[in-house]
Amino acid sequence: MTDYVKCKNCGGKIDGHPKKCPYCWVLDPVPNEGGAAVYIGSVLAGALFLIFLSAAMTDDNTPNPVDENVEKLAEKQKEREQRERGFHCLSSWDGANQDVIQHLKRQLKDPSSFEHIETRIAPINERGAHALIMSYRAKNSFGAYDAGTVVASLRNLNCKIESISIN
Repeated sequence: MTDYVKCKNCGGKIDGHPKKCPYCWVLDPVPNEGGAAVYIGSVLAGALFLIFLSAAMTDDNTPNPVDENVEKLAEKQKEREQRERGFHCLSSWDGANQDVIQHLKRQLKDPSSFEHIETRIAPINERGAHALIMSYRAKNSFGAYDAGTVVASLRNLNCKIESISIN
């Protein structure tokens, strides 16, 4: 007498252990022996793998107050150095000082022709000011472009012009 087994997909009676069910054509139609135990073992192995993986990835990312304080101090030191060099008085867009440009444009024949070339600023001096030199181009009275230079002194605290000379 032959052993009949039910297909795990359609429930049809199958003779032996064929690779496909003759009724629904599903692959491996015979249920595995001890299927629940294998399933539980797989779930446990997967859970352990995830636990070890998460433990490896959480490489002690808890914030350390000492490290945060060191970072803040380093940031403040960098800010202080930037202020001493005068970079806080210059635009991050083009490196110019807008007050100096506005003062210069009031002196030009054609303010719309102004072109900023370069601005250099010296570190803070003993009076608490920065020396600034700006190169520019602009049209003269005859419509030709001339290069010029502006020399200014800026206060470190508020970046306001102390003195200015246009050449």
